[in-house]
Amino acid sequence: MYVAIENNSKQTSFSTNIMEKRIEKIEDQIREIKDNHLSHIQEDLAVVKTNQEWIMKFFWIVSSASIAGLITGIINLIIK
Repeated sequence: MYVAIENNSKQTSFSTNIMEKRIEKIEDQIREIKDNHLSHIQEDLAVVKTNQEWIMKFFWIVSSASIAGLITGIINLIIK
């Protein structure tokens, strides 16, 4: 009976050892993903932000020109 308990404890420690190795492997992969991938995401977001600034400037120019056209039209109507 003592032998069975000893074998069971060896199997349990072996299983625990395997699980610890797997957990370490997963943690290493997560660290690698964080280190490598986050910089790419931040660069992509910077590009999107830059593109968004150009779009905002373009629409600002378009809206300014249309408002100026409306004002000019109103002034022409008043003068005539």
